[in-house]
Amino acid sequence: MNIRASTLNRAFQCPGCINASQGIERKSTAVSESGDIVHDAIAWYFRTEGATVPAAVDRLEEREKIVASWFIQKAEAEILTFGGAKKLYVEQTLSPNGEDTPDLIVETVSGAWLVFDWKTGYGKAIQAADSLQLGKYGVLGSKRYGFAGCRCLLFSAGNQRGERFTAV
Repeated sequence: MNIRASTLNRAFQCPGCINASQGIERKSTAVSESGDIVHDAIAWYFRTEGATVPAAVDRLEEREKIVASWFIQKAEAEILTFGGAKKLYVEQTLSPNGEDTPDLIVETVSGAWLVFDWKTGYGKAIQAADSLQLGKYGVLGSKRYGFAGCRCLLFSAGNQRGERFTAV
């Protein structure tokens, strides 16, 4: 059985939920659809050379614009801390089953590797240091791209202002 990175924390807290949820179809909600729109805008920004934040968020609703713009600007600032991006891996699947996909992995000019995960919902997300999902992304990323260590960053729109951006 392969456990998706996004369900690791839940599985760790309640191992029985993995078997109990087998075969249950995941339903789309307005919040999950909004999150998909934000993720798509951020991915477009990082995939498109010369993209601007206004162009990336132009067609979004107001909350989505705020979240996507903030995530992009914080990610760019973090990347610049390490001299800029040498290579970007946007939403690249890391596992054979196609289910473990970090939002962004960056090889920086300085040689540092950054692994990003965006949480766009209203609920409070865990901190980066407690995220088994980020840990799995780091391990799978090191196997795929050959880095020995990385900085994992979690951005959460649902957290309080001082807790929206955490790293480990």
